[in-house]
Amino acid sequence: MEGRIVAFEVKSTKEDRVRVRWDQVSRLFAFLDAFKKYERREAVIAVWFSGSGKWVFKKVDGVFSEDLVITVHDESDWSPS
Repeated sequence: MEGRIVAFEVKSTKEDRVRVRWDQVSRLFAFLDAFKKYERREAVIAVWFSGSGKWVFKKVDGVFSEDLVITVHDESDWSPS
């Protein structure tokens, strides 16, 4: 049995910020619910800032009732290890 599964919401923008709607985050967790056999289920927002040539990976720990904004100045808080 595997111990970890990761679901990604991936965005790309030329701007310096991106808005992720709360319902998109909610759907990530709904998707992960189908994989209860995995000990660790992680939801991650991955944003490619094409103007800066930078990826930002943000782990989401719960469902929100408002949108999430990620900027090119944010630091990643998730890695595959």
